[in-house]
Amino acid sequence: MKWRNVTKGLILAGLGTLAVLAVPSANAQEDELPPTARYAAGEDVDLALIIAEWKERFPDIPVFACACNADVCDHTERWPFRSYDQYQLTVALGPFNGEYTESLGFNCFDIQTGQGLNQEAETPTEPTEPAPPHRTN
Repeated sequence: MKWRNVTKGLILAGLGTLAVLAVPSANAQEDELPPTARYAAGEDVDLALIIAEWKERFPDIPVFACACNADVCDHTERWPFRSYDQYQLTVALGPFNGEYTESLGFNCFDIQTGQGLNQEAETPTEPTEPAPPHRTN
C-alpha cells in the first residue's frame, strides 16, 4: 500500500515537472514570432525590429514613420490593430498603407528620404560657387 502511494507521488511529481518544462517552450514559440505579429498581438516591440523585418522581406518597398496628429488615431481595423494617442508613432509599409494610415489622422514620412507621401522628389542641384568676399578699402 505504501509503495503504491509513493509510486503515484513520483508519477505526479514527474508530470508536474513536465508541465513546468513545457511552459518555457510555449514562451520560446512566442519569441519566434516575427516582430510584426508580436506588435499586432499588443506586445511593445521596438519599431526598429519591425523596420528591419520589412527591409529584409521587402527591400524595394519604402517604409514610412507615422505620428498621430489627432487626439486619438484609431488603427484597430487593420494592422497593427491598435489605437494611438496624439504624437505616438507607428510605421507603415509602402505608399498604400502609408496613405491609409494618414487617413486615420497620422502624418507619415519616408524613413530614408524624409519626404511625405504626396511630396515630389527633389532633384539635386549642382552646388553653386560662393560669391567672393566683398572688400572695402
